[in-house]
Formats: sequence, structure tokens, C-alpha cells
Amino acid sequence: MGSYKNISIVERRRLHEKKYKKHNLANILTHWFNVGMWALLLPTGIAIISSPRLGLSPVWMQELFRNMFGGAANLIKFHYTIGFLWIFVLLFNVLLGFRKYFVPFAISRMLLDKDDIQWLKTKPLQMLGLMKDKTLPPQDAYNAGQKLYMYVVILGTLGIMVSGPVMALKTLFPPIVKQ
Repeated sequence: MGSYKNISIVERRRLHEKKYKKHNLANILTHWFNVGMWALLLPTGIAIISSPRLGLSPVWMQELFRNMFGGAANLIKFHYTIGFLWIFVLLFNVLLGFRKYFVPFAISRMLLDKDDIQWLKTKPLQMLGLMKDKTLPPQDAYNAGQKLYMYVVILGTLGIMVSGPVMALKTLFPPIVKQ
């Protein structure tokens, strides 16, 4: 085990009562808006692109969603509508709060530093059972793995925000974009 420092009851109470503000209300609301949108977009998107040949989802799920919406056309319209709402709200939040919320959050919490690079070199090896005796460098509110995951999420979100409208509005784009 590790060695733990005993702290007094007074110090424990002080630490227990101390509150840390990790996110602004705008960030929290955006997060939960994303959760709701993904809960609607993911299953409807899978039901739209699925076919028995692809095997992305069971046939009963595809039929369930198509029947719930009164056919594939209505399912697609619902998915497009929710998708455009998601894009609009995210862009609105980013454009409105970019300097006030995103930039300070990214600078203070999400940029990789030298401790993060060391963490990325050590932690995967520890997960494989190597370098168990090496101490991980200190991390801030998010560890380096969480920071890298955030970069992947942002890139994926941008990819979906671009590809979704291209698919939905394919008649407006030149043929080279649609291929």
C-alpha cells in the first residue's frame, strides 16, 4: 500500500467543506444538452444506416425505430432536424462564449504540459504491469489521458458537424463533395 499522512479532524472538516468550481453553468448545460442530443442521434443514425447486411444493429431495432416514426422517411427527417438543432446550439454556444468560457477553460485545464507528457509515457506501461515503482507526475483537474480524449471528441464533433449537413443537404453540394 502507500504511506498516508494522518490529518487532524479540523483539517478534514476544512477540506470537506471546501468547494472547487470545475465548470461554469454554460459548460454544464452544454454537456447535458450534448447527452440528450446524442441519446436521440446515435440510435436513430444507426437505424438509418443499418441494413441486415451491415449488421450494425439487430433487425428488430431497425424495424422498431422505423415503426416508431412511421417509416424511414420520417425517421430521417427527425434525425436531420435534431442534428441541425444540435449543430446550431453548439455553434451558438461556442461563438457566444468562446472567449468567456472555452478559452480560459482550455488554457487552464486542457493544454498538455511536460507532466502530462511524462504521464503519457508512464501510465500505459503501468497498465501493462511495468514501471509499477515509478511515481506518476502530478496532474491537474484532468489527467493527460482525459485531455487527449477531449481532443479526439472535438475532432469527431467537427467531423460530424461538417459531414452531417453534407449528407442532409447533398443536392446543394457539387458532386465532388458528395463522393
